[in-house]
Amino acid sequence: GSFVERVRTLHGAEVAIRIGVNTGDVVAGREAAARGELMVSGDAVNVAARLQQHAGPGEVLVGQRTQSATSRTISYRQREPIAAKGKSEPVAAWVAVSAASELEPSPRGLGGLTAPLVGRDEELAVLTAVAARVERERAPQLVTLFGPAGVGKSRLLAELVARLPEARLVKGRCLPYGGEITLWPLAEAAKAHAGILDTDPAEVALVKLQAAIESVVPGDQVERVLEAAAWTIGFSLPGGSSAGIDPLEAVRRLQEGWRRYVAALGREQLTVVAIEDIHWASGGLLDLLEQLAETLADTRVLLVCTARLEVLEQRPTWGAGKQNATALSLAPLSAADSGRLVSSLLGEAEIPEGVRDRVLASAEGNPFYLEEMLNMLIEEGALERQNGGWVSTERLAEVTIPDSVQGVIAARIDLLDGEPRDALRRCSAIG
Repeated sequence: GSFVERVRTLHGAEVAIRIGVNTGDVVAGREAAARGELMVSGDAVNVAARLQQHAGPGEVLVGQRTQSATSRTISYRQREPIAAKGKSEPVAAWVAVSAASELEPSPRGLGGLTAPLVGRDEELAVLTAVAARVERERAPQLVTLFGPAGVGKSRLLAELVARLPEARLVKGRCLPYGGEITLWPLAEAAKAHAGILDTDPAEVALVKLQAAIESVVPGDQVERVLEAAAWTIGFSLPGGSSAGIDPLEAVRRLQEGWRRYVAALGREQLTVVAIEDIHWASGGLLDLLEQLAETLADTRVLLVCTARLEVLEQRPTWGAGKQNATALSLAPLSAADSGRLVSSLLGEAEIPEGVRDRVLASAEGNPFYLEEMLNMLIEEGALERQNGGWVSTERLAEVTIPDSVQGVIAARIDLLDGEPRDALRRCSAIG
């Protein structure tokens, strides 16, 4: 924006970018990567280039797969299909109009429908009992929910919070590339507690953070806690003393500040500190979470972490031998529960037997896969509603796996060791 304005004032000229976005499998060249340039090639790249050529100045033009993968967070206007070199059929194209902040974000599920929680009664009973114990004993508990992607860990967490109307939820998520940003999820949690927006300038954010901390933390601890939270988010305090501090002392002060912050939140009311995807967490964050579970006293804090089993490879002792740690493993849904989930998503209306069997077999008891597959069948017109039932159209034969599911599978492949990954790569080339 500022570059455009500068050109406008200096030269009286308009500069506008055309952008084309497409989704698909590409071949990434390793040779060029060694020189610091990563080359990608393939049909998806060629189509992206055609979309970019057909975009108007200042326009973002996207292909079919990109549009369906992002339609819940971005609103689009369909454009005339474009003739693309090397393609016998014209390519469908959409113009991106506005992002989610201007849209009502739609919940996950079919056209905004979400199913009741299926097949997780026992796990929910355990979690509710642990929360009651935290409330009764005023001592923290650490719960880890293990399971593969899409099995329903986040959904179970949301369901637990819904059953604890008196609880405060502070939540953060570890990023797959966030190992270096040691306490990133706690920064997210502090920003949410203080109502800090990504658009807030640093000075506004600091004022909000200080007000939020002062509302829960005893006066003599405010400075320490504010320093730890501000450091974690990446603000430096005016006149801060962080320059030239010994790294070990810095870590100790960070941990101490966060211990006091979390303890103060739990003294005010039952507080659920939820950290998602800790298989991507840094060692420092895992240390701090275990420390919180062991050292906090006289405070109502329930620490809930969600993880894939890989976390035990890097930290085999996670939660082990702790008197206040619980681990729950979420298994895929049984065939009966999967069937109930399909019925509750689609309403009582019947779905053709062949379609139902195919979806259930492909999803293998994974509720996320199930929802996403049904969603796509409806969006692509392969399942249509007629006379109170669903009918499958001839388009059913053409439907492939949704991108959302492909993303989850790709993430699982990324976590494999070298040899099995190499075997998969070779097999995929052979077909």
